[in-house]
Amino acid sequence: MPTVKQKVYAYITHRDRLLVFTHPNSPEAGIQVPGGSLEEGEEPEAGVLREAIEETGRADLEVVRYLGEVERDMSDRGLDEIH
Repeated sequence: MPTVKQKVYAYITHRDRLLVFTHPNSPEAGIQVPGGSLEEGEEPEAGVLREAIEETGRADLEVVRYLGEVERDMSDRGLDEIH
């Protein structure tokens, strides 16, 4: 049975701009938005703020709205995981 990993992603906007970046140590990962895995027992709103602050260094962020969710089978990436 695949491992289930809960992920969160922050779509940080300013006017009509979306914050995206590349990881300097992993350029093969491509352009991304801030995000990562939820910690054990962590609520999605808290996790997305934590990840966004960690990855941007901005402590003035706030969750404005929930955009939705999707289940992703990662077997096409060689992983026995569901994100």
